[in-house]
Amino acid sequence: MFFNIRKKSAIMVSTVLVGSMFLTACSEGELAAKVNGEGVTMAEYNQVFEMVKSPYVSQYGEESLSQEMGEGMTLEKMLSEQVMDNLIFNEVLVQDAEKRDIKVSKDELEKSLKEFKEQYGGEEGYKKFLEENKIEQKDFEKMLEENLMLESHAEQVKKEMKVSEAEVKDYYEQNKDYLSQVKASHILIGAEAKEGATEEEIAKVEEEAKAKATEISEAIKSGKKFEDYVDQSTEPGAAERKGDLGYFGKGQMVPEFEEAAFSMKVGEISEPVKTQYGYHIIKLVDKKDTIESLKSDIENAIKDQKYNEYANELKEKAKIEILLKKEETKDSVEAKDGADGEEKKSEEKPAEDGSKTETKTEE
Repeated sequence: MFFNIRKKSAIMVSTVLVGSMFLTACSEGELAAKVNGEGVTMAEYNQVFEMVKSPYVSQYGEESLSQEMGEGMTLEKMLSEQVMDNLIFNEVLVQDAEKRDIKVSKDELEKSLKEFKEQYGGEEGYKKFLEENKIEQKDFEKMLEENLMLESHAEQVKKEMKVSEAEVKDYYEQNKDYLSQVKASHILIGAEAKEGATEEEIAKVEEEAKAKATEISEAIKSGKKFEDYVDQSTEPGAAERKGDLGYFGKGQMVPEFEEAAFSMKVGEISEPVKTQYGYHIIKLVDKKDTIESLKSDIENAIKDQKYNEYANELKEKAKIEILLKKEETKDSVEAKDGADGEEKKSEEKPAEDGSKTETKTEE
C-alpha cells in the first residue's frame, strides 16, 4: 500500500514485565491498583503488558525495552505507566457502565469472539495468539467482554450529548486545514524492476509502466469506463475493491498522490501520477471540504472530545490507589517469599539511589 504511516513516539499500550519486574511472582489475587475499592489485579496488569510487548520485542528485541525515551524514562517504564493508567481508566468506565446497567449479551460476545478468531485464521490461530501472549482463554474473553461494554458505554453517553451549531462552526474554523477529505479510486501500474536489474533495465520498466498508465488514462478520458481497467492494477486486491480507496484526509497518503487527489475536481480522471510505487490513474469520486459536507464528522469529533472530558471527570472523582511497586525486582520478591518462614522477618526497600536494596530487620 502507499499510505504514509506516520511515526508515533509511544509504541502500543499493552505490555509485559520482563526480568526487571515481578512478572511471574504475582498470583491472581495480588492487586496492582484499587479503583473505588475494586481491584485491578497483577494478573490483569501482566497480561495487558504482555500483549503489547510481545509483537514489539519480536521485531526489535528485548534490549529495545531499555531504550531511553527522555527524562530518565526507559521504554519499558513508559509502557508500564501507560498500561496502569489505561487499566485504571477502563475500570472507572466499566464501573460507570455497570451503574448504567449496560450489559453484553452472550450472542454479542460470541459474535465478537468469532470475528476475532477469523482475523487470526480460525481456532488454531486463536490458540496460537493466546499461547504467544500467555493469556488464558477465560481471561481474554473477559477482556473482550469489557471492551464491548465500553463500546456500548461510549455509544450511550454520546447519544445523550448535544452539539450546537456554534460549536460546529467554531470547530470547523479551527481545524478546516486538515478536516478536508476526498474519496478516490485508483489504478496502479507498478514500475518495480526485478532485483539486480541494470540501470537500463530499470529505465525500461519505468518507461513501459508510464506508457501503459498514460494509455489507460487517455482511454478513460475518451469515454471508456474506469471500472473496465481496474483489473490491470498491480495493487493486490484492487480489482475486488474496484480500486476504491474510500475517504482519506491530508497526511494519509504519500505526498505526490495526496497533492494530485486534493487538486482534482469530482469526476475528474488524472494524468499518470508517479510515486515510489509506480504510476497511478486517479478518479476523484467525492470531496468533503465545506462545513455542510463535514458537519456529521465534526459533530462526531466534538462528541469524542466531550466523552473524553466526561471520562476524565469520572477518573478525577474516583478513589484510586496504586499498589504496584515498580521498584521491586522479581529476585527481591522471591527472596522475600523465601524469608517468610524464618524467625527474623526482613522487609526490603529500595535504596535512595535505586542501585541497591537495603534490608530492614525486625528482631
